[in-house]
Amino acid sequence: MPRKKLQLDLDAFYCSIEILSGPSLRGIRFAVGGRSEQRVVVASCSYAARKFGVHSAMPMVSKLPSGCSSKYGREADPFG
Repeated sequence: MPRKKLQLDLDAFYCSIEILSGPSLRGIRFAVGGRSEQRVVVASCSYAARKFGVHSAMPMVSKLPSGCSSKYGREADPFG
């Protein structure tokens, strides 16, 4: 039996869930992170935001690129 490889982009998982619950987010630059009263880092970002240099684990507020003018920060909802 030939072996097959499967690649999953789990880095965009939280954004995919947010897009499923809010289809208007499709194509918009946005990131999903934690609560604002804590140290907030990007847990996941949309593919549109990645084009502006946003990536997982970067600080959500202080380090987001200035060219990312359509920022949309949203806390992940663990219970859907």
